Amino acid sequence: MTAELQKLGFTMAGSCKGDPSTRHAFFEQHGGFPLRPGGSPMGANVWWQVDATDHLVWVKGIVAFDGM
Repeated sequence: MTAELQKLGFTMAGSCKGDPSTRHAFFEQHGGFPLRPGGSPMGANVWWQVDATDHLVWVKGIVAFDGM
């Protein structure tokens, strides 16, 4: 999961303090022309949990656009 998110431009934010099996990454896009797809400022966050064998348990993500 980590390697694929990094390929997409995400920054790893580490593990949750209370539960090191829950991880967080974020992506930010700045600039561009607001009327073109992908042109508005945008942020994305993804959280996921892995089990003791490093297998994915669950994933949650949020995408937010700033602009029009």
